[in-house]
Amino acid sequence: MFDYRHYVPVLKWKRGERFALTQLNDAQKELITPIFEIPPIPYDHQKSVFKKTLDEHLSNFGNDMVDCLPISKHIFIDAHTIHDDGRLGSTATLNNNLSPLEHTITEAQQAGFIAIPVTSFLRHLEYHDAVDNCIINYNNGVALRLFPKDLEDYSSFVESLEYWLDGINVEKKSIDIIIDFQEIDPQNPGSILNNIFSTLARLPYMDEWRTLTLLSTSMTENLSAIQTGTNSQIPRVEWNIYSQILKSNLTRYPTYGDYNVGHPGWFDFDPVTMNPGANIKYTVDDHFLIFRGHGIKNKGLSQMKGLCNHVIQHPEYCGSQFSFGDHYIQECANGTLSTGNSETWVRVNVNHHLTFILNSLTSLPVFSASLTPSS
Repeated sequence: MFDYRHYVPVLKWKRGERFALTQLNDAQKELITPIFEIPPIPYDHQKSVFKKTLDEHLSNFGNDMVDCLPISKHIFIDAHTIHDDGRLGSTATLNNNLSPLEHTITEAQQAGFIAIPVTSFLRHLEYHDAVDNCIINYNNGVALRLFPKDLEDYSSFVESLEYWLDGINVEKKSIDIIIDFQEIDPQNPGSILNNIFSTLARLPYMDEWRTLTLLSTSMTENLSAIQTGTNSQIPRVEWNIYSQILKSNLTRYPTYGDYNVGHPGWFDFDPVTMNPGANIKYTVDDHFLIFRGHGIKNKGLSQMKGLCNHVIQHPEYCGSQFSFGDHYIQECANGTLSTGNSETWVRVNVNHHLTFILNSLTSLPVFSASLTPSS
C-alpha cells in the first residue's frame, strides 16, 4: 500500500484541515495517506444540548472526501472520539442504523475510496463490532493503533496482541500497525528515542504487517508557556527522532506520521467562555516557529496582518510560492488578502506544514538509498 517514503498525518475531519489538504497538488496527495479522526458533535454548553443531530454532523462525508483527495486512494478513519462521547452513548446510530464508524467508512467507499477502519485494544464493544462489520463488508483490512500504555510491559503487550489477532478475521498482510507515541517530551529526547528503538526492534511479526507507521508530535496542548505578543519556537523532536531511525540498522523502517500542527487531545471548546488567541504555527527544519498574538475577543483578527509580517521577515520563511499557506501569509501581510477567521488560519498553518513535511521527506538522502521498505 505504501512504504517509508510516504506521510501519514492525523487530520481532524473539520473544514479547515480538509481545505488545507485540497490545496496540495496531485503529486503531493499521492504521497499522503491521512488518518481522519471524526470530531465530536458540536455542543451548546449553555443549553446542554448538541447543536446538530448525528446525521447532520456526518452528512456529505463521501462528497467532502472527493473534494480532498483523488478517487481510489487509501484512507484511514478513526471514529473513537465520537464513539467515546458519553453524552451521545456508545450505541448511538444514524437513521440508516449504522454506527458512526460504519457510516463514514460506507460513505467513503461509495465515493470511490478504500477506507480502512482504525481501532486499538481498548475500545467499546460496539466499536469492535463496527470494525468487524467494516471488515466483512469491504475487505480492506484494519489498522491497529498502539499507544504507550499498550507497550509499557512487553509480555503483556504480546499477550494482548495475540488475543486481538485471534479475535479479528484479518491476515497480518492486511493489517496496518500505527505506533502512536502521541505528545512526546522535548526535554528528554534520548529516552524517547531509546523507547522507540526498543519498540520497533521487538515488534512481533515485523515483516508481515501491511504497513508500519510511527506517529507522534512535540506540539503542546496549548501555547500558554509562550508569552502573548511574542515570537518563540517549539523543537520538533519527532522529526529528529525519525531522522535517527532512518540511520539505524532496523530490519524495517516505519513511515513518518504526525499530528500536523495540532495536538493528540480533543479540547471541548466553549466559545462563550473561551477567548482563543491569534497565532501562526510555522513548521521549519527542526522546530515550530510560534508567532503568538493576543485574545481574539480583545484584539480581533486584524492582528493577524502583523503576525504575518513577522513570518515573512523571519529568515526561515519559505517564500510565497512554497505553498498555499505561505502565499496567504504573504498576501495578508501585504493587505491583499483579509485576516479571515479562525478557520482561515487552520488552513494556512496546516497546509504549510503538510507541504513542508512532504518536501522534507522527499529530500532525505536515505530515500534514494537501498533500504528495506515497509510494504
